Amino acid sequence: MISLNTFLKIFKDTNFERAALEDFYHSIKKTVILLRLGKPFLPEVFKQEERYQWAVLQLIDDPNLPIYDGADAQLLSAFIRSIEKEKKLRLHKRLMDKVKYWSALQDIIEERADLFKSIFDFSHKDERSCNAIADRYKRALDSRKRRTALEIGLGAGAAAAGAAALWYLTKKDKK
Repeated sequence: MISLNTFLKIFKDTNFERAALEDFYHSIKKTVILLRLGKPFLPEVFKQEERYQWAVLQLIDDPNLPIYDGADAQLLSAFIRSIEKEKKLRLHKRLMDKVKYWSALQDIIEERADLFKSIFDFSHKDERSCNAIADRYKRALDSRKRRTALEIGLGAGAAAAGAAALWYLTKKDKK
């Protein structure tokens, strides 16, 4: 994956704030990882896109911008088309069924994530890194779920034992 410094150099002569570009850059890898985690993480994918990507994407939808000098024409065309599709989708959001809207937005984001992997020059090592991070996160979540279930089970068991002890004491006092 290209470095942050290389990415920032591409935008050197633009009016973008450095913080916005850094957030955009970091959100790309996070989006790729979250998409690997699957459907339960789509709300976070949508948040990443809304918070860190969409503001930048709206401003770089012109293929004649100097940031695209030397860019692969086919990749650039697909990238610009994905931005245009999202603009059109967002424009018609009010008129659409919510499920259809979010499903269409998901399709655009997934398509763009694949484009980002090419644009940001993801290597096999980067892909393996994203997969490893996603796998570690899944295992951590599974472990947390098991612990929570065990804690609930222990809590319920302790409550039942306490209730039984209380019942026993009340019966003992009556004799």
